[in-house]
Amino acid sequence: MTLLPAVAQPVSEFSNVLDENQRTELNRLAAVPDTDAILVFTAQLDSSSRHRRGRSFASRLHTTLLAVRNFCTVVDVFVSSHPEIAALVWGSVRLTMLVISNYTSYYEATSDLFMRIGRLCPLFDECLILYQQSRRLQERLVDFHTTIVHCCKHVVEAVRRPWREQILRTFWNSFEQEFKPDIDRIQTCSDWVKEEIALAQAQADFLEREEESNNRSTTQRLLSQINRNVTRTRHSQRQVTERKTQKRRQQLLTSLSTYDYLRFFKQSLLKQYDKTSDWIFQTPEFQGWLDGTAPLLCCFGKIGSGKTVATASVIRHILSEKGSGSDVSFFFVESGNRESLRADTIIRSILRQRLTSAHISPQIMEGLEQLDSFNGLGEYVNLLRIVMLPPTPSYIVIDGLDECEKQDRYRLLAALSQLIDSREHIRLFLSSRHSLHWEIRKTLKSYKFISMDCPSGHDAISMFINDIVRNKIDNEELRIGDPSLEEDIKLTLARGAQGMFLWVTFQLDEICAQHCDKDIRDTLDDLPKSLADIYCRVLRRIIARGHGRAAQKVFSWLSVSTRLMSLSQLREAIAIEIGQQYSKPETLYNDMENITSWCENLVQVDEEHQLVQFAHTTIMKFFIEETLDPTLTEFHIDVHEVDHDVGEKCITYLNFNDFRREVSRRAKPMVLPDSSRLIQSALGSTSKSASLLTKLRPGLASRPVDLSYLQSLTVKHSTGHRSVSLAHPFLDYASTNWILHTRTFRKEKSKTWALWERMIIDGHPMAIPLWGDNTFDANGHILDWAYDARHYALIRLINDSGQLAEHRASHIIINSVRDSEVEILGILNGLGSTSRIDTTLIAMTTVETLSIEGNKSMVGLLYDTKKVDINARDDRGMTPLSRAAAYGDGAVVRALLNNIEGLNLDAEDNEGNTPLMHAVKSGYKTITKFLLAEGFNPNARDARGQTSLHHAAVNGYETIVQILLTADSVQPNTRDHIGMTPLSCAVWFGHGNIVRLLLSDDRVDPNTLDDDGRTALWWAASNGETETVEILFAVEGTDAYLRDFSGTTPHMVASLKGHEAIVNIFERRPSQWTVVAARANRDLASSFKLDEWYRRPPQVARTAGSSVILKDS
Repeated sequence: MTLLPAVAQPVSEFSNVLDENQRTELNRLAAVPDTDAILVFTAQLDSSSRHRRGRSFASRLHTTLLAVRNFCTVVDVFVSSHPEIAALVWGSVRLTMLVISNYTSYYEATSDLFMRIGRLCPLFDECLILYQQSRRLQERLVDFHTTIVHCCKHVVEAVRRPWREQILRTFWNSFEQEFKPDIDRIQTCSDWVKEEIALAQAQADFLEREEESNNRSTTQRLLSQINRNVTRTRHSQRQVTERKTQKRRQQLLTSLSTYDYLRFFKQSLLKQYDKTSDWIFQTPEFQGWLDGTAPLLCCFGKIGSGKTVATASVIRHILSEKGSGSDVSFFFVESGNRESLRADTIIRSILRQRLTSAHISPQIMEGLEQLDSFNGLGEYVNLLRIVMLPPTPSYIVIDGLDECEKQDRYRLLAALSQLIDSREHIRLFLSSRHSLHWEIRKTLKSYKFISMDCPSGHDAISMFINDIVRNKIDNEELRIGDPSLEEDIKLTLARGAQGMFLWVTFQLDEICAQHCDKDIRDTLDDLPKSLADIYCRVLRRIIARGHGRAAQKVFSWLSVSTRLMSLSQLREAIAIEIGQQYSKPETLYNDMENITSWCENLVQVDEEHQLVQFAHTTIMKFFIEETLDPTLTEFHIDVHEVDHDVGEKCITYLNFNDFRREVSRRAKPMVLPDSSRLIQSALGSTSKSASLLTKLRPGLASRPVDLSYLQSLTVKHSTGHRSVSLAHPFLDYASTNWILHTRTFRKEKSKTWALWERMIIDGHPMAIPLWGDNTFDANGHILDWAYDARHYALIRLINDSGQLAEHRASHIIINSVRDSEVEILGILNGLGSTSRIDTTLIAMTTVETLSIEGNKSMVGLLYDTKKVDINARDDRGMTPLSRAAAYGDGAVVRALLNNIEGLNLDAEDNEGNTPLMHAVKSGYKTITKFLLAEGFNPNARDARGQTSLHHAAVNGYETIVQILLTADSVQPNTRDHIGMTPLSCAVWFGHGNIVRLLLSDDRVDPNTLDDDGRTALWWAASNGETETVEILFAVEGTDAYLRDFSGTTPHMVASLKGHEAIVNIFERRPSQWTVVAARANRDLASSFKLDEWYRRPPQVARTAGSSVILKDS
């Protein structure tokens, strides 16, 4: 039987419903592209639909397009006599999407239809390895994709109906009802494919296992002797080898990264309204970066300014403009997804995006085999250099860098710096808050940047407001009686936005919640100013509508979950009570799909994957960090307590009686008692080979064959097994993450301690041990994993077991001292014997991390042993004194300075930081004051030429600035390597209080120039710091006329950047400005008002009798 008719018929039927132009287009689109071209196509689809306003929907089509494309790349092997048939399957789906893009009324509903189809598409990687070996799987995959073609035919027929028929059909039948039979057929075919994948996987694993046994080898040799068919044997061996190679490739790619980098990209595009990011593409900075004149472009913006959506638009623009002629890799950091915050995850994902399982060079294969995460990110960078070869431009786009921890940012930026150095074809785009400016500049040296806080950015917000308000009215989410109210709403939102799309979104939700025009106007008169005020108002609305308890449960789970949870998982999770014995369906929420409504849009549900998360990172921080008024305290989240509570619920859940019953069901072993019948059935009753085999090996013919292994594999992948996961969706989360939520378990505190302890020691059929070993070995992998995960409960259990070897304990103690893990030290030294600690510490030859809170006695202990170097440096060049100062351990600082001789007081680390600088940078006032009193040099400079006063100004530490200024020896006008003084730094980072404090010291010169000839006033005017400009103007001696080396004055730069308030300050104060005549007798100078200066500069010059130095525009 050939697959050709099964594929050809639906393609032919689809072609028959097209007009002549569409058939021509179908043939043109039939060429199957590479995977990157899918992104290019969806980007161009959005770009080509400029007549449509509102959100972008083309990203919904990506999953279905990718699945069909992947199918077409393998199915043509089996219709090789007519390869165009497979290509036409791809062309049919793609043409359908082009057709619907021209029908505005159908576009959103049909894109949603294809998104739902995408959820049902089988995983290509699972199919690829098994496809060639399983005829049944081939047929099922063909069935699945031909039903998609049938659905496409239905879509084209629907959009081409006469408008009167469309209205009539809409009256009797909704869009969803009309296409429900198509979805049902696709669902059925999807289930068939999954069953065949499970069976084919089980069969393949069983054959591989048998192949390695002697019986299998003997049988193969015997059959070869009987059939004398060497060619077939070799062909079979080739197939096995190819399958193993392909399987290994896929394993390497899976071990590299499984992170879904596309999900957040598609989600962000759905939030974008047409043209709101187009201004970015017109800037010279972006054009230069896109064309390759600048290797790095940064997009800076405040919280809620739309950086993520803008970044998604940048990716789409590159794909649309450059097409497949360039490579684009991207990553979106999500604060609610812990995995995405790690530098390793980001670099691994970027590398994975550039590799496909079908095309991996031997060099890359070898590199992937040798990857070792303990060697840092350098190996990943080397592989990226291999796959990102010139001259093809390679773009790397990363959003949300500021969400990562500082150490991860440092590692990531260092790796990216290595990658783009001397590689002109690699271009990097980073999106972050402006506070990371110095951090990026330090690692990546020079770059261009665009700011969301600019006139064009504000215009984009106005455009967004116009679109979304009109959209809300059209959808009847916002109901108004007076038409003029629409314009009032738009104007009020535009005035209060302050550059934040997020503020507008939540304010509009508040407005939409009102019932009459008066309430809307009252709301407009009393809009909250800050995000915290907005969130408080939203919480009160949640309480008023009776959803407080449900929302609290949701917020708590989302705040501590280790990965994003699906809607169905969260539904089950919030119903769990600690100590519950079995599942209680009656406690499950029936209206979970309304979760965004209960939570008043503080949470959002990803429409494709149904994953739940906070609508913005600031919301989770609000619940955790904000001090709430008494009426809202129930919403405050104590992360440690909530995490412990979630851990108890995971333990409770995994011990449900429901799962015990499932585990107790054991299928009877499957045994084939008489294989001779199978042989005769397979080879034919008249086959001479079968007869000969029976005579030669009678024992083999009658030996029972145990298929229990094959049966177990089949059951593992069967529908019955999956039905457990479907009935209990939270099982997938709990079985993997249970251990991560139990770090703070204590026997005296945790209600489920006994269950947890038994799960660790005896194992549990539903719980996956992340250390890889299901048996309890106190000295095995579990100990290393527990330390790396800082799992205090697990370390306590191991320690209390009495099985922990002294050498293993010593190893953990040394690591704890070096990593400042006081709690682990306390656990391991809790048996009452000090010999373990003493022996370990005396054996240490260095004290890289001596300074830990509560461990002051270690200073004397180590010094007395005479076995340590008290000035020893760690891998960052820090001495014990530096670390004590950096970590705020004042007792250790005093102990070192008062009791130990030979300390190097001005020891610099690898970045030139002294102990005093570390104390200042970390904000420790008492230690800073103590070190100054001990004679530490406040003017010491680090590798960037910055002093302690620079660091205090940068970080906004007012008290520390005061302490440093009290030192007579401090030099407050020291310029760093780019000429910035502490005053300039304070201005740059917007610390007006520090500016005022510095200027109160007579030694501070407000007119010191940096390497570009710019003063503090110039930077204040450039950055739009109105208050700081006022402060500087109030200081006698501030020269407002000084031009930088490009000839620009503060007044000019404020005008150029559209800072109207600052321009007004300059124009209100003409009496303070003077024109200095440069001549031999410098005590002659004339004062002129600004309007006179603008009207008569030549006359002024002649009147002065000499050349005039122009000091303002």
